[in-house]
Amino acid sequence: MGKAMGKAVLLYRIGEWTVEPKRGLVRRRDEHVHLEPKAAELLNYLALRSGEVISRAELLDTVWPGVTVGDEVITNAIAKLRRVLEDDPKSPKLIETIPKRGYRLVACVNVDQDTLAIDEEAEETLRNDARPRFNQRSWMVLGAVAVAILTTAMMWQRQSNEDVAQRSTSTQAVSFKPTIAVLPFDNFSDDPSQEYFSDGMTEDLITDISKISSLSVIARHSTFSYKGQSPDIREVGRALGATHLIEGSVRKVGDAIRISVQLIDASNGKHLWAERYDRKLKDVFAIQDEVVTHIVTALSLKLTPNEQVQLASRGTESLQAYDLYMRGREQEGFFNRDAYVEAKRFYESAIALDPGYAEAFAHLAQIHTLNGQFGWVDNNNRADAIALELAQKSVRLDPALPFAHWGLSRILTRGSIGQNDHAIEEMEKAIELDPNYADAYAFLGHLYTYSGRSERALPLIKRAMRINPKFPFWYYHVVGLAQYFLGEYDASVENLEKSVERNPTVFFTRLALAAALAKSGRQEDAEWQVDELYLSGFDKTVETFIEATPVHDEAYRKRFVEGVVQAGLE
Repeated sequence: MGKAMGKAVLLYRIGEWTVEPKRGLVRRRDEHVHLEPKAAELLNYLALRSGEVISRAELLDTVWPGVTVGDEVITNAIAKLRRVLEDDPKSPKLIETIPKRGYRLVACVNVDQDTLAIDEEAEETLRNDARPRFNQRSWMVLGAVAVAILTTAMMWQRQSNEDVAQRSTSTQAVSFKPTIAVLPFDNFSDDPSQEYFSDGMTEDLITDISKISSLSVIARHSTFSYKGQSPDIREVGRALGATHLIEGSVRKVGDAIRISVQLIDASNGKHLWAERYDRKLKDVFAIQDEVVTHIVTALSLKLTPNEQVQLASRGTESLQAYDLYMRGREQEGFFNRDAYVEAKRFYESAIALDPGYAEAFAHLAQIHTLNGQFGWVDNNNRADAIALELAQKSVRLDPALPFAHWGLSRILTRGSIGQNDHAIEEMEKAIELDPNYADAYAFLGHLYTYSGRSERALPLIKRAMRINPKFPFWYYHVVGLAQYFLGEYDASVENLEKSVERNPTVFFTRLALAAALAKSGRQEDAEWQVDELYLSGFDKTVETFIEATPVHDEAYRKRFVEGVVQAGLE
């Protein structure tokens, strides 16, 4: 296979379609269609394993390696392949869905020998087999190409966190502060539904130690990618850039609780400190304080007076309100309409028990504004107005709560409110209170870009990526949009493509990609992205797009409109 990998450039056929793996192109007679990179990789892998049922988990691990994405990316990619290849999912001739198991390529995969350039040994093997269908050696050749494609993607993914904005920013000095990653605590309760409580304990510990300026703390989004796994500690440390890891477990039975916590040196896997707490449930807040104190002591850290005050503060003294709040956070994380109904109910119940619970107010504010943003309420502006009132109350109740300022900042950017300068002030305050707040750095970069200061956005997003190495799709969007307005169109395309690959459903990102492609001279690809938007139900015109765009700076708006018009938006 190694010999073939250096030379093999091939086409293969699936049904009526000829596939060019290297170019991500499928063609039939006079039709030529470019596939998105991840859709092309997915098709190649299904072809490589033709006739086999491939699980969604395996597809995620192979085509989206090292990336935290949901099953919806596979669903979207399969849907795109079916649409392009004109394959009816109800009566598939190419790609079959196997319920609760995965997908299978049911069509024959054939090598086009006239367009196959491989080493002499493989060529002889194909010559001896007159049938065009794959034999073992042919599979090895296609395997070589597929592996080359996938290996390149994985190498690019590992490197991307380090160099994503390298063209626009200088390298910053490496921090020698300890870097901690808190892995999701295991739920050792007999009841699986208690998962919300162990997750909540993990999130609260991350939030607490993130306030310590002498620590770097890896973001929740990255550490929770290991949930349900038993990874090698040293490998996790290397993957996340962490010097230390915290792992633990929670067992809650009735009014009793057992919490076990370990602080581990990521370089060698040795335990620096471990403790088990067997207490009453009412002592959970005291346990949280003790855990943080032990971590600070074990790492010989010094707290500032403000940090001491912040860490001593608990959002509520009501255990029942705290339990409802954690249940609400679990539902909020599901990002769907029904879950948001439940989250709203839990937060409102927590506030009824403790009217001074700032965190519950802050999260309830997010539920209202996101309901409006996702179109889950009849009156979006009314939802934003309620959210603004709740967020402002949260800040009044606890001015030292970073999430309260972060949430207020996001709400202030909503179109019906439009207070961008105030939003920047609130996001800067969130970072001041929590120097490890990855999403705050990333969103502040977004706000700077909206207001015409893209050069200030890139250092912020680089810092966010270091804190949150398994960052969500929208980080790439922030980078790509900033690069677009700085005139770095090729770099912008590279990062916006990554954002679209991770979440193909966000129209604003795809539209930005279309504009960047047009500006970089790739007109056909730009028009293809606009066509994809229309196929997905996008119905905005240039005029309605201008009204909806969150870009406030007049020069930036003009440059953006030029790009989308050039790409083909009418």
